[in-house]
Amino acid sequence: MSRWLLLAGGVFAVLGASAAAAAPMVRATVSHMCCGACANAVKGGVSGVAWIANVTAEPASKSVTVTAKEGMPIDVAALTAALSKTGFPPQVVVLTGARALDVNVGHLCCGGCVGPLKAALSGVTWIAGADVKPNAPVRLTLKEGAEIRLNELVDAMAKAGYSANGIAVAQ
Repeated sequence: MSRWLLLAGGVFAVLGASAAAAAPMVRATVSHMCCGACANAVKGGVSGVAWIANVTAEPASKSVTVTAKEGMPIDVAALTAALSKTGFPPQVVVLTGARALDVNVGHLCCGGCVGPLKAALSGVTWIAGADVKPNAPVRLTLKEGAEIRLNELVDAMAKAGYSANGIAVAQ
């Protein structure tokens, strides 16, 4: 089961974690968080996101760290929307614990479509493997421990003439 997330503004990153990793965690860096009042506003703004178990906001690093509730899929789009609505749009989002992503490419009907996309994905250094088939989401296996920047994926796909209509952290 996976949940689709759309790339809305900012730069998103996914960081592969080792097998010994604890509960999935997301860290977002925002452009402004100068004091305790800002930190409390951030905490309050994301408290309604269903999958979030705990929130830590640190003004010194301008970072928000959230952990997922046991068994709940991580929906990064819900987190980024909540942060933006609260007035703290994320600049970078790092997810630990992801091993694979499912990408909805939209039009991918035949070998003529599959070939150029496979070639484009082969140039993205943090992708360990790409299962690209017609009329199906693309499954990307991530290199363990590599920092995964989703903007690199989107840029590589755009150069090949494709767009990511949705990106899901595969469960």
